Amino acid sequence: MMQLNKHSPPLAVARTIVDLVVDGVAVAAVAPQTDVATSVVMAGGVMKNQTIVAKNNNNGVADNITHLCLSYSDMSIYFSRPSLLDLVTTLRHRPNDSLTVVANINFYGNYIDFGFPSQRILSTPNAGGGGVTSLMSEAVSAEVIDRLVGISKVLTEMEIQYSTKGPITDYVCYSSSISQALGVSVTRAMAFGRRFTAKDAMRLMKKKISGINKSTLTVSNYKFQRQILHVWAENGTDAAIVRRACAKIPDTIRKNTIILITTINMDSVFASG
Repeated sequence: MMQLNKHSPPLAVARTIVDLVVDGVAVAAVAPQTDVATSVVMAGGVMKNQTIVAKNNNNGVADNITHLCLSYSDMSIYFSRPSLLDLVTTLRHRPNDSLTVVANINFYGNYIDFGFPSQRILSTPNAGGGGVTSLMSEAVSAEVIDRLVGISKVLTEMEIQYSTKGPITDYVCYSSSISQALGVSVTRAMAFGRRFTAKDAMRLMKKKISGINKSTLTVSNYKFQRQILHVWAENGTDAAIVRRACAKIPDTIRKNTIILITTINMDSVFASG
């Protein structure tokens, strides 16, 4: 639990992670029905909880919290403070910029409190070849995106229409907190029966980003200017491999795609069949 001194400002109430950014500053906050914000140290894929004593800067904001957590009854989402600022700033003010950001999700038990967007994905036919597991990775993605930026409208995979045949987007959503539409493509950084390698990551990222560039131009019934490529990774090592691969892809290829790499301890996201 985060400790505050007697001069610390009260913790804000946050609906989404975007709400943790106030006037360009990432602050500690508590989401409805959650625990308080905590600090997380990420090192070699190992996550360690760390108690923080908040101090005030000249603006009255707790300024020594380097990592933030949005904690719910079913999961906690961990972001580094700079990554959170980059994500929100890029979404709100940099429509032409690409960004790669890493987050960690700690899933509790075997139950997710799915909201409306993810429930729609689970109850709508899926065009992918991954069956139930593909559907689950997309539904959990929608749940995370909803908690990050707030989703007020969603079109599922089979509801999206295209002007020509080609790569498709997994779902389209409208974010109420940033007031813009986003396409979301979901993939998993994994290799069946062997270790995931840098070569695997580069091949996967080039393929998915190329598909995003094409599908953004051909969606005909719901226009958006940017997509999020949501990459699920089983551990910090694989997440780091993906991040290094993304750094080697030229800006001319990545364009304005936001690459969100998230680790999660949830087997059904990665199961085959």
